[in-house]
Amino acid sequence: MKTIFLIIFFCIVLSPQLFAQISTPSLDTTKKSDLAAAASWRFHSSLAIGYRSGSGKIKSSDTTVAEFDQTYTEAILAHQLNGLTFEYGVNPEFKRNTEIIVSSEKQVTETEQTQFNLAYRVNQNISIGASSRTWKFDDNTDTASAGLKNETGIGEESGIGMGLSLRLLDIIFIAFGVEDLEHQVDGYQDNEWQDQYQGISILTDGGIRLEWSKIESPESEKTGAVYHNQSTDTKVTVEYLLDVWLLSYQTQSYVIKPQNGGRDIEYSYITYGFGMTADQGLSFNISMTDGTESEEEYEIKVYRIGLAYNY
Repeated sequence: MKTIFLIIFFCIVLSPQLFAQISTPSLDTTKKSDLAAAASWRFHSSLAIGYRSGSGKIKSSDTTVAEFDQTYTEAILAHQLNGLTFEYGVNPEFKRNTEIIVSSEKQVTETEQTQFNLAYRVNQNISIGASSRTWKFDDNTDTASAGLKNETGIGEESGIGMGLSLRLLDIIFIAFGVEDLEHQVDGYQDNEWQDQYQGISILTDGGIRLEWSKIESPESEKTGAVYHNQSTDTKVTVEYLLDVWLLSYQTQSYVIKPQNGGRDIEYSYITYGFGMTADQGLSFNISMTDGTESEEEYEIKVYRIGLAYNY
């Protein structure tokens, strides 16, 4: 039972992520950069909105023990002014409804997130950036009976990040960055840790973008604080822009090492996308994500649509 609730908790945190954007930004202008320094290489200033809807289930020994559905809204403003680029992203609501069949419990989780990225292009080959992020969450179901009361409640996670993106041989980009995070939950001591970012990308004027990226998060255990699990998030993204039509594909592996040992939990996602990206005016993108867990205890399908005005 404890494993079931652990998976549920990480499902809440791990709504399928957007395309890897650590060394270069996506060709889809409805998305913001993961690492602020990547924003310098954007091709457009944009105003965008997005909506995601998904559902899934959690199994144990081929028996469904929980089902959930979720919705997610987002808005992004990205603007370039001489050598400066700023991105402001807000997710006013992520809501997940989970029905735990084995205990007849219902869990409602709501989160909201804001992120501000500021990048400065030092020259044609060097970009530096800084970011500020806040993530608030509210879980109204007490799961203390499952031994996981420290994983629920009302709280906030905030982060300050910085990074560097370098352009080599015109089309090759490498990036490194860190983000210092603080996690606060009502009734518990604060916890802190530092995530590390790295990525390498190929971005051509012909509309081809390839990126490999990794985000590593360490274990952090402090007396009286919510435990933070060690994790690794690895993505491989392929995007191809043919005239104004954009095709995209991504694989993502998110591996979590649970507290006190136990098997690693690995979530695998595959995302397919299609859209139109114009130099000026309206653009759109639609995508579908399929996700599973390594022991087939978790599966999810998410659909996303994004609209942008490029200028």
